[in-house]
Parts: sequence; C-alpha cells; structure tokens
Amino acid sequence: MNIAVNNSEPEDTFAAFRREIPEHKDIIKGELAEQTMKEEDKDKATKERKDKASVRGSYAQIASAVLALGALIVSSSLLVVAIIGFQTAAEQLQTASKQLQEVRAASTKRLFGDYLRLAVEKSDLLEPDYASVKKDASYKAFVWNLLYACDEIATTLVGEKGWQVGCEHHLTRHVQYLCEWELENLSFSDQLRAMIQKVAEEAASRKVPECDSRVATQPAAAR
Repeated sequence: MNIAVNNSEPEDTFAAFRREIPEHKDIIKGELAEQTMKEEDKDKATKERKDKASVRGSYAQIASAVLALGALIVSSSLLVVAIIGFQTAAEQLQTASKQLQEVRAASTKRLFGDYLRLAVEKSDLLEPDYASVKKDASYKAFVWNLLYACDEIATTLVGEKGWQVGCEHHLTRHVQYLCEWELENLSFSDQLRAMIQKVAEEAASRKVPECDSRVATQPAAAR
C-alpha cells in the first residue's frame, strides 16, 4: 500500500502565518495609532485646561488690576474732594473773618460818630471847667462814651493813624478826669491804656496838677 505523504502542510501553515503577519501589523499599527491619538487627545485636553486656567488667571489679574485702579481713582477723587473742600472752607472762613472785621470797623466808626454827635449836643461838656463838672454824672457818662469809642478804635482800626490821633485829641480835652480817676482796674485794652498814659505824660509836662501826681506815682513799666 502506497502511503502518500502530505509534504504541503508545513508550507501551507507557514504561508498562512505569513499572510497573518500583515494583519497583525495592521492591528498593532491601529492600536498604536489609537493609543497615540488618545495620548494626543489627552495632551490636548491637558493643554486646553492649562490654557483655560491661564486665561482665568489672566482675567483674575486683570480684574484685580481694574479693582486696584478703581480704588486708586476713588481714593484720588476723595483726596481731591477733600482738598477742594478744605480750600473752600478756608476761603469761606477768610471771607467771614474779613466781613466780620469790616462790620466791626463800621460799628467802631459809628460809635465814635455817636460820641461826636453827643459832643455837638452837649458842647458845654466838650471842654468844660473841670472843677465844676468833675462830680457831674452827665459829664462822667460823656467821658465814658469817649473811652468806649476810643477803646474800639485802638483795637479795631489798628494802623489807621487818623482815628488814633482823633482819639488822643479828644482824650486830651478830658485829661484831668483821666488822670484823677483810677482807670487801671477797668477792663480797657492795653492800647487804650497806652493812649491815656501818653496824654497824661504830655499834660504832666504842662504842669497839670492831676496828671503831675499821677505820672509821678506810675510804675516805670507803665511809662
């Protein structure tokens, strides 16, 4: 009996194996490509997340910068408003002070004008015989009107020599009364006291008795 030996089987198996190799390569390539794509997609997603985070960070920085700028603008605006308010208040205070000074000056001049009108009405008291009027209440009131007017002039119309000279002139007319009566303890200004001292010293140089004794007893600091 002839036994046929099948010598083609190994070749067929090898051929089949060789035919399968490309298929396996394609599968491996496909798997590698798919894995590569997944990794690329993963990297892309990671990059997108980082980009979004970076954009959000940039937006946050921009927002912070805008808020800081806004706060700076508000602070600057408040500072400007405060400066303007201070300047306005200072100007208003200066204006009010000037207006008050003008009102006081006008009142002072009116007070002296009242004395002059009284002097016209009571001319007998303007340059009286002192011995006959020194105890007269109306004369004392007349002189005190002059003193109050001159006190205001001495403290309000500072630097206006005409008013100062006018006061000294009228004080001289009543210097005997001013020298004889104790005026030091009364609430007159130092400026008026200096005026009275000046006219008293001038009267003393003319040998007016009341003033001669006053000047002689005055402390050196007062002279």
